Amino acid sequence: MAGPGRQRVHSKGLGLSVDETGLRGGRRRRAFREPYGTRILIRLLCALVLAMCVQAAPGQSVTGEFPIPTTSALPYGITAGPDGNLWFAESNSNKIGRITTAGAITEFPTATAGSAPNQIATGPDGNLWTTLEVPNKIGRVTTAGVITEFAVLTGNSHVNGIVGGPDGNVWFVEENANRIGRITPAGAVSEFPTPTAGSDPIVITLGPDGNLWFTETNVNKIGRITPAGVFTEFTSPSGGQPYGIGAGPDGNVWYTKNTAVIGRITPAGVITEFPIPTAGGVGITTGPDGNLWYVKQSLQLIGRITPAGVATEFTALSGYFVTTGADGNLWYTTGNNSIARFNVAGVIAPTPTLTPTLALSPTRTNTPAGIPTPTSTPPAGQGVAVPTLSPGILMALAGALALVSLLLIRRSG
Repeated sequence: MAGPGRQRVHSKGLGLSVDETGLRGGRRRRAFREPYGTRILIRLLCALVLAMCVQAAPGQSVTGEFPIPTTSALPYGITAGPDGNLWFAESNSNKIGRITTAGAITEFPTATAGSAPNQIATGPDGNLWTTLEVPNKIGRVTTAGVITEFAVLTGNSHVNGIVGGPDGNVWFVEENANRIGRITPAGAVSEFPTPTAGSDPIVITLGPDGNLWFTETNVNKIGRITPAGVFTEFTSPSGGQPYGIGAGPDGNVWYTKNTAVIGRITPAGVITEFPIPTAGGVGITTGPDGNLWYVKQSLQLIGRITPAGVATEFTALSGYFVTTGADGNLWYTTGNNSIARFNVAGVIAPTPTLTPTLALSPTRTNTPAGIPTPTSTPPAGQGVAVPTLSPGILMALAGALALVSLLLIRRSG
């Protein structure tokens, strides 16, 4: 068999082309050559093997896991910084971490020992802002790692989610105090009590409509507050507890729950919830591909949901919160005391021109009314998730097809 790094073999017994001639019974025997029809069949079989290998090639997704230098740091919140790096809160080591897109990590200790940094966000002023749970403070972090702390007005408020606002300020939630807080770049704090007592606001985001949106875990509601401090609350149509929340690419806000749904809420407050394969989403963000991506704390899965509500989940490290980096990858904090980089492009298969029967597109059950069921040919740019075949199966399949071709050649000889 001719090929790079191989010697051409001359053996009719192996069913391959034989170039030499031989003598049998005193007569010169013609060199064996397969019939034209057999040669065509061999080419078709080889093309089929190649096509199946291409379709079955697994996408490489997790392109990096970077251990945090401090052991048992318990990384939690993460955000894309104004300097092109990723910044994260180490809730168990009292440090703020910075990681470059190449994976180099630097840690900066907070001013208060035992501060338990919780969430972190980029502020409109070009600094990072973090919630410090134990001292009940908000921390301002420059891109050089200089940290300044500001006290929250209500004691033991358990500050949690935080986000840059549309008004030049930073907004945060006070889980125990049932308040939404606002802090100016200079550190002046204001607080607004939520309409529902005991609501436990936990994560907050800036919506595409210019308002702040937050999850109220204890009362199964989504809250909206204007920059002027005016509240509106919307009740989830299903049971469970909303948790993570983020702005979508479609002008809506999306949230996770501890149940097997992802919710979408319009600026007017219309909620639609979509089924996902497994329960327990935590952080959610808009990915570089125009879809929403969410991570799971208790399962080694990362999920993708399209703006139309079609969800697919992929094997990955378990995680807490996720963001999109300046490099076009997803970055998230893991339960493995590390930061993970996830290549979105690695899990989006191109629309196939030849789809073997072994490559099945995933189906979705319990489709909400009005949401189209995905087909094997997705909208442009979305792709389909193709089940992967192991190298052993591919080798066995290729061997079987090769054996068939050899037998056909042998019979024709």
